Amino acid sequence: MPARMPSRTDDEMLLNMLDMRDFDGLSASKIGQRAGRSRAAVCGLFKRVRDDEARHEAECAARGVPVCQCLKPENRDGGMTRRWWRS
Repeated sequence: MPARMPSRTDDEMLLNMLDMRDFDGLSASKIGQRAGRSRAAVCGLFKRVRDDEARHEAECAARGVPVCQCLKPENRDGGMTRRWWRS
């Protein structure tokens, strides 16, 4: 059975959880409490994100292309403002 495509709400929840981890320094337990999920669910979500990033990097390396092919420097890693998805 194919996986369900994430909704906009799913994407926003993930971005908020990553923001809580990366910028607020919250633990998976605290993030889970705020997001209404278990610590294990939060850890699993973060693992899937890491796995997806590793797969993307490997595919880019196999094709001989840079991981980020952004045309504008302001769109590269660190170029967007915090919580850009809320605007």
